Amino acid sequence: MRKVIKILFVCHGNICRSVMAEYILRDKLSRAGEDSLFEVDSAAMTTEEIGNPIYPPAKRKLAEKGVPLGNHWARLFTRRDYEDFDIILAMDEENLIHLERKLGGDPQRKIRLLSDYCRGENKGKYIADPWYTRDFETAYNDIDEAVSGLFARLHRSQTVMCYIGDGENWLMLHRTKKKDDPNEGKWIGVGGHMEAGETPEDSIRREVMEETGLTLDSLEYRGVIDFYMGDHYERMYVFLSKEYSGSLIECDEGDLAWIRKEDFDSIPMWEGDRKFIPTVMGEGGKFRMKLFYREDGELEEVMGPEPL
Repeated sequence: MRKVIKILFVCHGNICRSVMAEYILRDKLSRAGEDSLFEVDSAAMTTEEIGNPIYPPAKRKLAEKGVPLGNHWARLFTRRDYEDFDIILAMDEENLIHLERKLGGDPQRKIRLLSDYCRGENKGKYIADPWYTRDFETAYNDIDEAVSGLFARLHRSQTVMCYIGDGENWLMLHRTKKKDDPNEGKWIGVGGHMEAGETPEDSIRREVMEETGLTLDSLEYRGVIDFYMGDHYERMYVFLSKEYSGSLIECDEGDLAWIRKEDFDSIPMWEGDRKFIPTVMGEGGKFRMKLFYREDGELEEVMGPEPL
């Protein structure tokens, strides 16, 4: 099972901004104990600096700020990178233009500006290249602000979900009790956010026990679903269990109930859930899907399912 979200930073030469962003994020993930859940890299959009180490002033600035730096040699962004990485973050308009020319578009909607993760007046602004401005303090501050916003999004971006049942009746949770719950009023499966150091399997067993009181005696990994809403990104690992033991307890997040599969169309659910649940409960192999939502919660686009 793939257990990491892969993030790639790009800039003009891969010796200043993108590598600074890479190691700032690596440091934040390491301090949070979450570095094993993510893969972080950086690349250049031009060939000018390929094979060169990080630019000395950028290296000094990271050291000054206490950010550990590994061995880095500038490399060129490739089409394979687009397939391999989940999120690709550019620094400015020039980077976006180069990506468009190289890829001919962004069909999987992976590309965005790093500064989209800033708040206030810096949101969506281009991050100036310090190789030209010579202002590495401002470059560091701008990148750190954006990476901090990204980290806050990633920090709780990995979730798990399990559908428990016998093929006809399935245990569902009507989210009615949790304050400020984005799932309020919806029926969903049982699950939640992964905690630092957990595997998806560990996490779903813990969540099911905490929310239902049940022990999963069998557990089948069914696939991974990526959710996008504005600048919010979430990855959900989906499981199926038809063998369990124990007695249901009261859940503090909503009301648990056994729902007949044929009644799913009559209960309030996320539209995206209606798209992937038949695949989860079907007889096919492991799959991957992407669901894109508008800010108002309306399902905009579905990609997949594809074999995993």
